[in-house]
Amino acid sequence: MAFIVCLQPAAASAERCGLRAATLTSAAALAASCALRLVPWPDGDGGPGGEGGNATGSLRGCAVLLSFALNGASGAWFGFGGAVLSEV
Repeated sequence: MAFIVCLQPAAASAERCGLRAATLTSAAALAASCALRLVPWPDGDGGPGGEGGNATGSLRGCAVLLSFALNGASGAWFGFGGAVLSEV
């Protein structure tokens, strides 16, 4: 979903700001996505019984969703940016 939302703005920013800025912005989003996955977030209470399970609404669940969004947003440029950069 983030890929679809960010595809047109990524192409426009590459044209407006240059290929270097678009690549560095996407690399920063990808690095932030990886960093969010490396942090040992608490799982939350895990629901009844406390046996883990679904972490919906927990800090870890929100960090994972944000990581997914950043990964998709960075993929919008990296998906076609390589071909554009190799042409230049």
